[in-house]
Amino acid sequence: MVPDRLAKLRDELEKELTVNILPFWMNAVDLRNGGFVGCIDHADNIDYSHDKSVVLNARILWAFSSVYGRYKDDRYMEPARRAFDYLYEYFRDREYGGVYWTVDCKGNPSDTSKYLFAHSSMVYALSEFYRVTKEPGALEWATGIFSLIEDHGHDKENDGYYDLFSREWKLAENKKSLGSQLHTIEAYTNLYTVWRDPDLKSRIDNLISLFMDKIIDKKEWKFRVCFDGEWNCLSEVSSLGHNAEGAWLLYEASSISGNTGHEDVEKAVIMIIDNFMNTALDADGIVLYELLPDGSYNSARQWWPQCEAMVALFLAYKLGGREEYTDSLLKIWSYIQKYFVDTGKGWFSAVDDNGKPLSDGNKLGPWKCPYHNTRACLRLISEIDQI
Repeated sequence: MVPDRLAKLRDELEKELTVNILPFWMNAVDLRNGGFVGCIDHADNIDYSHDKSVVLNARILWAFSSVYGRYKDDRYMEPARRAFDYLYEYFRDREYGGVYWTVDCKGNPSDTSKYLFAHSSMVYALSEFYRVTKEPGALEWATGIFSLIEDHGHDKENDGYYDLFSREWKLAENKKSLGSQLHTIEAYTNLYTVWRDPDLKSRIDNLISLFMDKIIDKKEWKFRVCFDGEWNCLSEVSSLGHNAEGAWLLYEASSISGNTGHEDVEKAVIMIIDNFMNTALDADGIVLYELLPDGSYNSARQWWPQCEAMVALFLAYKLGGREEYTDSLLKIWSYIQKYFVDTGKGWFSAVDDNGKPLSDGNKLGPWKCPYHNTRACLRLISEIDQI
């Protein structure tokens, strides 16, 4: 990839991040009820009555903490602080520990279930907030949630992490998903960068082994997505965006932990990304949503797989040097700019085959957060700067 293409990509990413993505989220504060609003639909209508999700608020905290870490602009610390304060005041379960899944628009608990995903999201966000503020309470909260995950979420007999628990931390279903394992290793890796605890390193290395031994399908070089408690695979669906995201997160975890099997991890990651290149992209080079067991596709075009694909493809380019990776990345970025970006108004979450925004897709919601696109922009800007 020639330098001028890299420079152009970098400048476009930074402009999109600072001029469109971040201002949209900075304007999403809930001036009626506190915190941030719970839903903005595809046509920019705000639903002030919507429940607020812990994942949304944690990812707002992560995004603005990370952005502040790069730009040191106090404008970005304000949303991070707002998210931290709201999470602390309204999402903490002061009786049983951990965080609620959702609160209503006034901050009252509405779904008190304990999802592992919610707690890993909190560890990821709190460790990032601590990195840029050095606020002891943030690290204490993050490490406390780490202990809760290990005490209640970890399967001591068969290993891995269960998905769902009651408010009192009683196991609600005998299921382990790719998402729970993936976002736990993501969170633990980020926590390890600010808290070099030997037990935490051991858990990261154990998760890497789980991915290598049980989660990666080494015949098709993809991630299996769903298991029972004994690691019997429950679904043959291939989640294409997660194949990209999982590949680079696994590589990062192995790199940061100093895992002794890093060379094998790197080989596996390249195989997964190469398989992703061969199976996940449509004729226009855009990431589809799922590959089904019968060989057909769920061809939904969602925003987040495009972002994760760009990060994974750039990693593969760094490791392998083949420009086909960056050629594919640039196709995806061009598509994002043309169809997902709503200039001055954030991003659409999903579009149809013709690039038209889907009316049932929100610009802000429980799962539509400033996370995948902010992270992709920040990481690629940093990677290109280093090159």
